[in-house]
Amino acid sequence: VINNNSKLTLMTSDILIEDVHFDLTYMPLKHLGYKSVIVNLSDIYAMNGIAKHITVSIAISNRFTQEAMEELYAGITLACEKYDVDFVGGDTTSSVTGLTISVTAIGSTNIVHSII
Repeated sequence: VINNNSKLTLMTSDILIEDVHFDLTYMPLKHLGYKSVIVNLSDIYAMNGIAKHITVSIAISNRFTQEAMEELYAGITLACEKYDVDFVGGDTTSSVTGLTISVTAIGSTNIVHSII
């Protein structure tokens, strides 16, 4: 939480690692993309905030095709559209062991708590 005088800027980040947080045997990539956004937005909403932006960074191994990544990003896009959140950036890199997704969500709230 960052205090910007009349508003609080809220930021949260989650990382999802294949075979730790998800199993692609049971989870379609489109669902995984959607889930990766929602787990972050829920943190913003839990702080009584309004989510505004996300960034997505992924590490992928060469076993994933371009079509597979399009499915993942289709889920990410669907979540952004449903919750009116802008997808403003991120990064991609290679991985030797599967898929890792990191999402950062940024939002704000007008509620400012005073510190006693």
